[in-house]
Amino acid sequence: MLSRSTLALALGIAGAIPSLACTGADTGTGTDAGPTSVVMDGPSLVDRSAGDSTSVSPPDATDGRDPDGGAGYPAPHPPLPRVLSGGGPVLVTPRVVPILYSGDPATSLIESFLGKLATSTYWPQVTAEYGVASLQVAPAVILDEPAPATISDEEIHAFLAAGVEAADAAADAGAGWPRPDGETIYAVFFPQSTTVVNDAFGSSETSCVDFGAYHDEFAYAGGKSAYAVMPRCATTTADGGVGDASSFLTLATGHELVEAATDPYPSSAPAFSKIDADGTGWGLDVGGFTELADMCFFVDDVPSITPGDLGFDVQRIWSNANAASGRDPCAPSGAGEVYFGAAPDLSTTRVTAGLSAEGLVVPPEGSATIALHLFSQGPVGPWTLSAKQPSSLAWSLGPIPPPQLSFAFDDATGENGDLVHLTITRGALQGDGGVTGLPVQIESTFAGATHSYWTVVGE
Repeated sequence: MLSRSTLALALGIAGAIPSLACTGADTGTGTDAGPTSVVMDGPSLVDRSAGDSTSVSPPDATDGRDPDGGAGYPAPHPPLPRVLSGGGPVLVTPRVVPILYSGDPATSLIESFLGKLATSTYWPQVTAEYGVASLQVAPAVILDEPAPATISDEEIHAFLAAGVEAADAAADAGAGWPRPDGETIYAVFFPQSTTVVNDAFGSSETSCVDFGAYHDEFAYAGGKSAYAVMPRCATTTADGGVGDASSFLTLATGHELVEAATDPYPSSAPAFSKIDADGTGWGLDVGGFTELADMCFFVDDVPSITPGDLGFDVQRIWSNANAASGRDPCAPSGAGEVYFGAAPDLSTTRVTAGLSAEGLVVPPEGSATIALHLFSQGPVGPWTLSAKQPSSLAWSLGPIPPPQLSFAFDDATGENGDLVHLTITRGALQGDGGVTGLPVQIESTFAGATHSYWTVVGE
């Protein structure tokens, strides 16, 4: 688990962002099956109802069953991942305090976005199931001093602590900074002229190159508070879904506010930031960033949406409730959307020395046949299946490994209730000999829509 959530940018940096909404199979460069072959077949459903207060029971298998006795909707399938709480609190009634510099040309856009976000249907759609209620927005703090050319995360901590400690009892009446109340998120918006440097991951990382925004906690005399940092990136290309700075600013702001509300103290008391056991392979494919917004930002087939009552671009957020009931786990869903997909049986597999994950066991220079359980929210399809070893994604285990896998289906189409078999053939180990895990993307495509299941191949 990472102590900070970083919203990465696709700025031509290998591995920064996965390719989304890809179609068509990638045969990779696997070799012919060697002497070792493994077959995994049949149901392998794992009970995930324990260990988290937000667990949602899977739907009754008879719900939606057609009168001819066919499979219900959705058909039984291995569960999609859940994001679990580490036991820390959420902000039940979060209050955002925007902090901007005088003369910032985006001030009106930011204030308008925050005001509409607080009253939108989007906010409760993506936060209510995690115990977060209405969003409040305090009057903006406008700083008269010039924005710094460069500022570090450590300096941001000191700056926020000084502002909070200088606030007096009348702060909320406009005499100074609003005082923290245990529900406060200080949202710092830097202009384009400021570069933010963050060393949270043990090396110096630069805004708009290595990350787009982040949130964390800071300490002040008498307590701690959540905060979020939104640098201003002039040009972004988040996989084609967000093509201008204004869109990315609102997407990044919404992303970080959702995570700051559902995981406000990621360093000292983490809340919704842990992937469950069955999702560990999926978690490796999203770079280990497993907070609620990260889970959809890195692998969602729909990079951004513009809700009608909000009017600004935001991203979809992981929903445990949707994942448990066979609906699109990235919420909110599109109007009239019928979600469909293919979920594989998983096994514990070694991905590197001393590290295992739930994924697909395929020995080097061998093959394995895996059962895929097809399911849909309602009538749709039949849809087309494809699989590949993706070449661009936020991979957790170092450099993205070279192609080593090929894929073959016994039937490349299917629909709700079908059991399809996928044979994966693996070549000899390549790259870092200590890393045996490889990313895998299983795609379901119908009528222009693609839904992906992300996992990992190990040995």
